[in-house]
Amino acid sequence: MKEIVRVLKGIEKENRKGTLKLESLHNVFSDLEKRFRYEFEYFNLTSVAFSYTLPLLTESLQEWDPRKNPAGWLYQMSSWKAMLNSCVWEDYVVPLIVPKLGKMFQELEVKPGNLNLGKQRVRFLWIMSWATVVPSHHMVTMLETGFFPKLQDALYHWLCANPNLDEVVQWYLGWKGSLTTELLAHYRVRDELNVCLEMMHQAAEDIEVVAPKNLRVNRQRQFEAQQKAAAFYARLQEEAEADKRRRVTSAGDFNMMPEMSLNEIIEVYAQQNQLSFKPKLGRTHYGHQIYGFGNISVCIDSANQNIFAQTKDSWSMVSLEGLLKMHQNSVTK
Repeated sequence: MKEIVRVLKGIEKENRKGTLKLESLHNVFSDLEKRFRYEFEYFNLTSVAFSYTLPLLTESLQEWDPRKNPAGWLYQMSSWKAMLNSCVWEDYVVPLIVPKLGKMFQELEVKPGNLNLGKQRVRFLWIMSWATVVPSHHMVTMLETGFFPKLQDALYHWLCANPNLDEVVQWYLGWKGSLTTELLAHYRVRDELNVCLEMMHQAAEDIEVVAPKNLRVNRQRQFEAQQKAAAFYARLQEEAEADKRRRVTSAGDFNMMPEMSLNEIIEVYAQQNQLSFKPKLGRTHYGHQIYGFGNISVCIDSANQNIFAQTKDSWSMVSLEGLLKMHQNSVTK
């Protein structure tokens, strides 16, 4: 304990003289943690380290230019992250790092063609290396605002110029491969990459490539439709449960009644919209009974809880709202 007190007094002396440096401070506290692990935790010396570190880190990071000595800065930040607890790191240090990295994202250029993969990809790889010290949700937000719009716009304009698709794929994989495994697993990153994949699929099928902005709008609409359908299913289920309780109360039968099937849900939905929902005798599609929902032929995959509607040349999966819209469109033709 005397040794710890002696070291802390020495740190305070240097601090008052204004000669305390980040590197020496880290070395001192790392040494204390190794030699006095129990005392380090018991007396919460991490907080003591933080009280000296934050002013120095703040001053240093405010003057920090990410393009100068990037490896040295990353090593230093990694060392401090390992010592400070995660809450302290995210609340006080990360806000000093993210704006500088965000600026690097804004300066990043993403253009069609392999010629762009050299210098710019090196810069991108360096930014990605900070994922080891910056929490993933911050990295994802920076990717969404500073990288993916550029990647998708570059890809869209390249695909519109009828390029060699093999070159396009290699270019795309080069950028994708620069992302860390953790970021690739994030659902928001996967959504952004799927926009790229969808555009490349359209080009491969020789159909008009939809601009990424419009693809995102369509995806948002699909998501909202799914949310509405889920809410509708939940409401129907609640109504069914309420009806079940009423029947149990009136009949004195306390046996549990089965939940509504997808067929029953569609039937209720049809009734609410003054439409018929009846099986078409003798007609099936891949073993599934075909029904008439108003003017639209549908089949139901009960195992996977999916509804399919017949269009001119094929069958397409639809929501209840989409099914109703198809019927309404058929009436107005």
